Amino acid sequence: MSRQIEQELSQPEEQYQYPPITLLDQGTAGSFTEAGAEMRSNSKRLADTLRSFGVGRPARRGGTGVPASPDMNLPSPRGEAV
Repeated sequence: MSRQIEQELSQPEEQYQYPPITLLDQGTAGSFTEAGAEMRSNSKRLADTLRSFGVGRPARRGGTGVPASPDMNLPSPRGEAV
């Protein structure tokens, strides 16, 4: 096993390839719309998942019950609207 490790360590490392400069190109209006829709969808999915684990609900026995996100529209531990 140690010989295998030594052989792997003795091999030259691959040279890093930088990403193409085109990644810095300005996006189109359509790509911003799609990205916004995707972020809203992901946000809803995350909020639903957190709710399914009880995050955002008042905790039992001394927990804070702090909502995971203001978008979840849940009451704060002090009864204030979030």
